[in-house]
Amino acid sequence: MDLSRYRTVIFDLDGTLYDKRGIPLRLIFGDLRNMLTLKAERVARKEMKGLPYPSPDALYTDLFSRVAASRKMDMKAVAHWYREQYMPLTISILRKHYSARPGVRDLFFTLRGKGISVVVLSDYGFVEEKLQALGIDPSWADLVVDASSIGGFKPCPDTFRYLSNRFPEPFLVVGDRDDTDGEGARSAGMDFYRVDGAPDWEELLAWIR
Repeated sequence: MDLSRYRTVIFDLDGTLYDKRGIPLRLIFGDLRNMLTLKAERVARKEMKGLPYPSPDALYTDLFSRVAASRKMDMKAVAHWYREQYMPLTISILRKHYSARPGVRDLFFTLRGKGISVVVLSDYGFVEEKLQALGIDPSWADLVVDASSIGGFKPCPDTFRYLSNRFPEPFLVVGDRDDTDGEGARSAGMDFYRVDGAPDWEELLAWIR
């Protein structure tokens, strides 16, 4: 069985294309004043996991309103913190301390060379900027997308259905979490390959064959 077994491979970003260990502590120490706001944002994301939204504006309005209610803040202040402090800090941390896992470029090029579409799907915004900070050129993939813009945070079925309507099947989802990447894949009838620790891309390619 060769690589034509799948026609589209969807990669998670955080924890899959790079080792995300240490990120939470770096974010906390990088912005101690907003430590509790960061915690509230994480809690809100968990509450919203898998919920469908008609638009990115609807999703982020819900996210920011949940954080604002938890922290007794103005929602506009939360939105400003998220877009002007939290995300830029994340990108800066990635650029200084993290890099793509070895072999990502060759993996993407191998897949695309076989006519397989490559998608990078992340629950967080600023996906292209994060990829660039890690040394991954977004053009290596056929699509780089924020889950909020196509349905909702993983494992929202609408997010995976959107991709199934845009790219050819059969699909393989590659990620590090069964409760988000795996569950979302199964909701859309896609196969799931779990990355556990440092992935062996040759093993992945052999498995695909």
